[in-house]
Amino acid sequence: MSKNKKGGRPKKSATQKLKHRVAYMLPTIEYFALKTRAKNAGISLAEISRRAVTDCKIIPRLTPDESG
Repeated sequence: MSKNKKGGRPKKSATQKLKHRVAYMLPTIEYFALKTRAKNAGISLAEISRRAVTDCKIIPRLTPDESG
C-alpha cells in the first residue's frame, strides 16, 4: 500500500504563523472609528491593527543628553 497525501493547504512557515495575542483598550469613539475604517477598506479589525504596526513610523523620545 502506498501512502496517500491528504491534500489541503500547505503548512505555514514559523514566521507566517500568528502565535502572539495583543489586546488593547480603546474609547468607544476610537473603536467605532477604527471599525469603520476597517469596513471601508474591506479588512478585519485585526488586519488593520497588524498593518498599523508594520506601516507606522515610531519616533523615540529624546534622552536628557540629546535634549541639551
